[in-house]
Amino acid sequence: MTDNQDSQRYGWRLAALMGECKIRTGAELQRLLSDRGYEITSSQVSRIIYNRPMQVKTALLDALGEIFDCTMNDLMPVLDPVQRKPDRSAPAPKVRKKRVRVAQSAVASVSEDEMAGPVVRPFPIPKK
Repeated sequence: MTDNQDSQRYGWRLAALMGECKIRTGAELQRLLSDRGYEITSSQVSRIIYNRPMQVKTALLDALGEIFDCTMNDLMPVLDPVQRKPDRSAPAPKVRKKRVRVAQSAVASVSEDEMAGPVVRPFPIPKK
C-alpha cells in the first residue's frame, strides 16, 4: 500500500487494546514484546501505538495477538466505506471562471497596432 491514507481498508486499534488490557506505557508494551522474543525500539513502539504502520511484520502481529489474546480482526478491523477518510487525492472541483464582458466601444477604440502589444514610444529629450 502507498502512504495514501485514503486507501485504508483496515483500522489500527493497538492503543485501544492497550487501554482494555491496562497496559499504560509504551515501555511496558516493549517489555512484553521482548518477553515474547520480538525486539523493538522505544521510538518504534511509540510510532506503532499511535499511527497505523504501513508495513507490519508477521512476528509483531503474532506477539501482539499473544499479548492481547486477540485476533487480527480485533487489532486491524476492516473499515466500512463510510469510516474511510475523505479522498484528498481527487482532483479539485472545476471552478467556473467568471466571464468579463467588455463593452464593444472599448474594443473598437483600440487600434490594430495596440492589439499586437504595448507601443513603445521614445522618451522626448528636451533641447538645451
